[in-house]
Amino acid sequence: MSVDAPLDTQPSGEQVPSADAVWLSRTLRWRLLAAPLLGAIAGVACVAIADAASSRGASGTQILWWLSMALIFAPTAVTVLTRRVSRNEAAFMLLVAGMALYAVKLVYAPGRFWEFDELLHYPNVDALLSTGHLFTPNSLLPVSPYYPGLETVTAVIVRLTGLPIIQAGLVFIGVVHALMVASLFLLLERIALPPRLTAIASLVYLACPAFLYFDSQFAYESLALALTVACLFTLRAAQLEEGGRRLRLEILAAVLMLCVIVTHHITSIVLVALLVVWTFGEMLGKRRLSRFATLPGSGWVPLLGVVALLGWLLKVASATVSYLGPQLASGVTELLRILALDESGRALFQSGAGTTPVLERAVGIGSVAIIIVLIPFGFRYLWTRRESTVLSRLFAIGSLAYPATLALRFAPSGWEIGSRATAFVYIPLSLTVAVGLYLFMERLTRRRLLRMCAAILALLAVFAGGIIAVTSPYTREPAPYSPGLAWTPFDVESLAAAQWAATTFGPGHRIAADSAGGALMGSLGYQDVVASQGKVSISQLFLSPDFGPREVQIAKSGRIDHVMVDRRIAGAQPLKGYIYERWERTVQPYGSTVSSDTVNKFDRLFEASKVFDSGNVEFFDLHRLFQ
Repeated sequence: MSVDAPLDTQPSGEQVPSADAVWLSRTLRWRLLAAPLLGAIAGVACVAIADAASSRGASGTQILWWLSMALIFAPTAVTVLTRRVSRNEAAFMLLVAGMALYAVKLVYAPGRFWEFDELLHYPNVDALLSTGHLFTPNSLLPVSPYYPGLETVTAVIVRLTGLPIIQAGLVFIGVVHALMVASLFLLLERIALPPRLTAIASLVYLACPAFLYFDSQFAYESLALALTVACLFTLRAAQLEEGGRRLRLEILAAVLMLCVIVTHHITSIVLVALLVVWTFGEMLGKRRLSRFATLPGSGWVPLLGVVALLGWLLKVASATVSYLGPQLASGVTELLRILALDESGRALFQSGAGTTPVLERAVGIGSVAIIIVLIPFGFRYLWTRRESTVLSRLFAIGSLAYPATLALRFAPSGWEIGSRATAFVYIPLSLTVAVGLYLFMERLTRRRLLRMCAAILALLAVFAGGIIAVTSPYTREPAPYSPGLAWTPFDVESLAAAQWAATTFGPGHRIAADSAGGALMGSLGYQDVVASQGKVSISQLFLSPDFGPREVQIAKSGRIDHVMVDRRIAGAQPLKGYIYERWERTVQPYGSTVSSDTVNKFDRLFEASKVFDSGNVEFFDLHRLFQ
C-alpha cells in the first residue's frame, strides 16, 4: 500500500470523505479533542502531585510521574493514528500536548529558574535592565552577552508588564515553546508527503530528548531554535507564492534569520549552513535561469545570512570560536580514542547516584532500535519519490546524523554534545521516522487493529526513550538538594544564602564556589564568580586536602574575596561527574567522593574569617590572606 493511502482504511463500498478532504476541513470536532485535552490536564495534575511528594523526600512517585507522561502523550497519539483528523484538529492536539509538557517543566520548581543554563542567563537580563547597555560581562557564561536576543526581549517584557525577571522569562519561553510546536507543524506540512503525515512527524518531535527540559528552559537555544523553524517555514511558504506576497514572506524570513544570528551561536551556524546547502541543491535541479526565482529567499536571504553571520562572529562575538572550539575538539578526540580502543568509553545508564532500572534500560535501547529500523524506510521514500522536494531530501539526509549523536554518548565530553545535537537532528528525523513508521506498519501486517496498536506502542516507546536518554530516576523529579545530584540548588537554605550575599556583600564581589552553588551566587546572589583561568585553579583551591602556599597563591591570583563552602558536598556522589569543574579529577584526584576533612579545611585556616553559616552553607572572607 502506498503511503498516500488513508491512515485508517474504511470497509469497501462505504462512501466516506477522502483523507485529504478531511485534512483540509476547517471543522473542530470537540468530541474527538476531548480525550487529548482532558488527558493533558490530568497529566499535568498528576505530575504536580508526584513532584510535590518527591520534593519532600517521598519514594515511589516514579510510577505516578510516568503515568502523567502517558496521559499527556498517549491520547493524542491514539487519536492521530486511529482517526482521520483535520489539520486544525491535529494542530490543536499537538499544541495542547506540547504546552502540557512545558507545564511539566514549570511544576518541577514553580516560579523559579532551576536549570543550570537559566541561572547563567539571569545576570544578562539584570545587567541590561540596570545599566541599559548590551554586552555586559558575565562571569558564569562569558560568551552569552554577545548573543543578547533572549535577554533583550525579556527585558522589554519586564519593562512593559512590571513582572519580575523570572516570571517574565517563564512566560516568554512558554510563548516560544508554542511557536516551536506551531512552526514545526507548518513546516512539516509543506514538505510531508502526504501532508497529513505531519501529525505523526510532530508527535515524533515531541519525543525529542531535548524537548521536555532542555529546550523548555530560559536559555538562548530555546528561542533560537523556535525562530529557526519559523524561518524555514516562512522560506518554504515563500517558494510557493509569487509577486509581492513572496517578497513579504522573504523579508520576514530574513528578519527571523537575523534574530537567530544575534541569539545563539550554534543555531545560527546550523541555520545559515542549511540555507546555503538548500540553495545549492535547488540550483543543481534548475535547468533554466528563470526558475532560479524559486530559490529559498530568491537567493538573497541565504547570502545575507552568510554575510551577517560572519560579520557578527568577527566584529562582535569573536569569543565564540575560543568558547566552542575546545568543547567540540574534546568530544571528538575522546570518541576517536574510544574507537581506537585507547580508552574506555562512558558507561551507559550509569551515574554516581546509581544504575538506571532494567525496564528503563530496555525501553531506552528499544526506542533507539525502533528509530534505527525506521530510518531506512523513510529515507528511501523521501529520496526516491518523484514529488520529493530538495528540502524533503535534505531532511532525509539530516536524519542520518542520528547514529552519530548516539556514538558521541559513549564519550564523557561528547555526551553533552550529542545530547544537545538531538534538538537539531530530530527536526529532519521526525519526518523520516513518521514516513518510515507508516510504511513499516503497512508491510508488517494488513490487519488494521494490529497495525494501529503496533504503531501506538512504537510511538510511546520512542517518547519514553527520549525522556530516559537525558534524565535519570534521580533527577527526573525534584528531590531534597544534593550537590552531587542537582545542577543547581533551589532549596530554601541555598536561596537564603544567595539573598544574604546579595544584600550583605553587595553586587560584584569575587567569590569561588562549587559549580551548582556558583551558578546561584552569580545570578540571584549578584556576585562575580571566579572561574579557572591561567594560574587560578578553583579545583586545586577546594580539593587540595590542605591550604598551603599553592592555594594561597591561587586565592591571590584570582583576587578571591570570599569562598562559599557547602558541607553537603562531603560524601556526595557527583551524578554529573564533577563538583567544581569538569577537569577537577585531573587536578586533584579524590576517589569517588570528596572527604569531609577536605570540604571543611577552611574552618582550620586562621586567615579565613567565617562570615556566614546556615548549617550547610558557609561563607569565608579571605581578605586577611592578602595582608
